[in-house]
Amino acid sequence: MAALPILTYRLGVDSNTGVAASAAGEQLTVGAGEAPDIYHLVFDRYGSEASLRSGFDIDNAAFVSWLEGQGFKVADHARANHLKTTLSLASTLSLAPLDELADDVGPEQRDLGPVYERIRRNRAGDMLRDVGYRYTHLGSWYNWTRESDVADSVRGLGAYRSFAQLVLARSILSLGMTPLRSDSELARATAKYQWDELEDIAAEPGPKYVFAHVLLPHPPFVYLADGTYAPDEATFETQLRYTNARIKAFVGGLLEAPPDARPIIILQADEGPYPERFAKDAESFDWAGASPDELVTKFGVLNAMYLPGAEGEAPLRSDLSLVNTYPEVFRRYFGAAMVDHPDSSFASPEGRPYDLIDVTDELERAFQ
Repeated sequence: MAALPILTYRLGVDSNTGVAASAAGEQLTVGAGEAPDIYHLVFDRYGSEASLRSGFDIDNAAFVSWLEGQGFKVADHARANHLKTTLSLASTLSLAPLDELADDVGPEQRDLGPVYERIRRNRAGDMLRDVGYRYTHLGSWYNWTRESDVADSVRGLGAYRSFAQLVLARSILSLGMTPLRSDSELARATAKYQWDELEDIAAEPGPKYVFAHVLLPHPPFVYLADGTYAPDEATFETQLRYTNARIKAFVGGLLEAPPDARPIIILQADEGPYPERFAKDAESFDWAGASPDELVTKFGVLNAMYLPGAEGEAPLRSDLSLVNTYPEVFRRYFGAAMVDHPDSSFASPEGRPYDLIDVTDELERAFQ
């Protein structure tokens, strides 16, 4: 672990975003020699074991067992707080639920600007920077997570699907350059770029905080389990198996470090995969009438943490929700006196992100 002087970060309310990380007076403290690198890798639509079993009849137990064998703590019944990437990551990275924000803007509001601010002005990263960490933000082609205003380094392929990109694609053709020709090729290029960048970042000196939004096993499905690019044959399951293999290779390399130099590693999803009935008719899908299996499929998420030096400490709660990720880490490693937020889960109709539907009780019963 890299040595740092003792520093503190006093938590309060950000004057620009109004986001309160926790009650005033709580502090993050880093002592000399107590600054493990931190990797927070978010794999989009990677469901928990229960999610994958309920929605797709996929058995992912071997991978979960591998994680546990490496020393990861896996929250078996972890759940997302929201069913969309933007809301989910905004809640996790701001260390705050979004129900009060939704009340403020109203259920008719469609503008995701307030949510985007909570991602772009990443409070978790901001706090870690203030106690000496270098924050590297690794985005994807997804526009909402491509940038960060508070990171020391922002890395991304720089390609995303928008009107501007289509105009650019036409213009570069006139320059003799080759644009990305399809969503499948964009997905392959982005995945390769991100895995390569993660390897490069791992070699950089610490202390470092790395946040990466990886659009795997998210569609389009382009990979077979062995990594072969085959968009005409690939499925959700083959892309999941490929993702598992890449995680094993990258994490295995990180854990080759001596025990006292190993990083904190957080492997999570932002949301689970969509159930089949939603995929057929998203506009009219009524989450208030979703079946228990459909709720588990969508809200059950991968949530595994490697917590070095945590032997003898309390285990992770099996139902830990994503909003409590950083409170958990900050209590264990930075002396913060944070308390967990309620592990609430909210659906919202397509196109109405702030029209929250509380599915917490139904989800709790479904997990029993």
